[in-house]
Amino acid sequence: MKFGGTTWLEACGDATGSYLGTSYTITKDIEGGATYLVQVRAKNIWGWGAYSQPSFQILAAAAPSRVDIPVTSIDATTGGVKIEWK
Repeated sequence: MKFGGTTWLEACGDATGSYLGTSYTITKDIEGGATYLVQVRAKNIWGWGAYSQPSFQILAAAAPSRVDIPVTSIDATTGGVKIEWK
């Protein structure tokens, strides 16, 4: 489906299936750090309703950068191990 020159991909459900969940996690074909528009539609015994207007944007999570090598030390007061990193 296209909306305003944007190509839309179906995340869950289709004309032959059902999705009864209240949340959905998408991990395929997502680019970390990219922004995605979201629209929804409902299905009942009479079929599919119309798509909503794109109602909100989601910023896809990106893998965090590597942390520096941790520095460990013994706390002289408690004898516990202290681990620090940036």
